[in-house]
Amino acid sequence: MPDSYYLNDYAASWPTLRADAHTPAAARADGLPRDAPLLCSLNQLPKLDPPLFATWLNALRRSLGARARTRMWLLRFPAEAEAHLRREAAAHAGPVTRRSLIMLDTAPYAAHLRRAAQCDLFADSLLYNAHTSATDALWAGTPLLTLPGATQPSRVASSLLDAVGLGPLVVRSMREYEDALVSATATPRGARATARWRAPARGPSLAGSGVGPTGRQRVVFD
Repeated sequence: MPDSYYLNDYAASWPTLRADAHTPAAARADGLPRDAPLLCSLNQLPKLDPPLFATWLNALRRSLGARARTRMWLLRFPAEAEAHLRREAAAHAGPVTRRSLIMLDTAPYAAHLRRAAQCDLFADSLLYNAHTSATDALWAGTPLLTLPGATQPSRVASSLLDAVGLGPLVVRSMREYEDALVSATATPRGARATARWRAPARGPSLAGSGVGPTGRQRVVFD
């Protein structure tokens, strides 16, 4: 099967979902500063590993050094993991970085898709990539950053990005991954709504079968 094995049918299931939820009203509705850069990883928390979480914390700390507005959404899934993650964040990155992590409850699917659309960048889990969550983000118009590994579950997101023409979001080292997260938060949120931060989804669909993202995808690199 060309491009990606991961078949999707969003065009039929969610044809009216707006890819662009980056409006002041949407940002205010979630209690965020209007220009706050917003990272997310809407995966189950068991997909995290200590080196990846440390990389996220480093990126948040570097971003907060310039402008204490960056936030990162994580799912409270399972809820029991939240206290541990917050302790680790406070111990390794300080209380300011700890407060930049916002834990969200799981949501009905339509609300989940619209939530994903409000994010500037989806930070992929690396040992076991986002699968459905990755395609959710791409269909919602949110770019995804990944670093492929040596196993099939660690290479799913890179195949999805290649399929929609967003290969530059596939990086080759943890340093590149961290630097890309920082780059995504280096410009105020409102500036990212301009045309130069967007590009059409190019090339074949996610499965090469006429289904998958259409319209515009936000890109986090100039």
